[in-house]
Amino acid sequence: ERNSHGAEMCPVCFSDVVSPIRLQCGHSWCKSCFANYLIASIDNKAFPLKCLGAEAKCSQTISVTAARDVLSANDFDAVADTAFHSYVYARPDEFHYCPAANCPQIYRTAPPGTILQCPSCLARICPSCHTLAHDEISCADRDTDGDKLFKEWMDNHDVKACPGCKACIERIAGCNHMTCTRCQTHMCWEC
Repeated sequence: ERNSHGAEMCPVCFSDVVSPIRLQCGHSWCKSCFANYLIASIDNKAFPLKCLGAEAKCSQTISVTAARDVLSANDFDAVADTAFHSYVYARPDEFHYCPAANCPQIYRTAPPGTILQCPSCLARICPSCHTLAHDEISCADRDTDGDKLFKEWMDNHDVKACPGCKACIERIAGCNHMTCTRCQTHMCWEC
């Protein structure tokens, strides 16, 4: 975009572009606005990151190279890590975290009847219910008293499970339209 004087206008600050960064789509940003947009993505987790040009209608995904060129190594690692985890969270039918305590390992879904073994902590995992393996007991029978107590606690504290990824969601205030920050599923709080 250009302002009335013909100078390129930043899609973030709407001022003349300072220290321009030109993306593959041709839109230019102020270098500091672009860096701040990338860093803000760590908190808002709206991935994949898109160019805000053409009044935020540009659909061009921001490249890893463009992000690496403007961010410090630590900031780039933080954005890349958040993007990776957002990708995993948005695909609950494909990826899961190891259910063992304090194990950050991610694994792909496997066919029922297969017993997975975490390569990090060596825990055995049930691919059907994504809990620690429970030999000789069906997934339905494995529903423990602790699980029942947790469901009761959720009901008593107005906490619901996301219909997309089953993450716990608490509504503090606002309208009934909710968007899961984990998988971006839209839901009505009252429905």
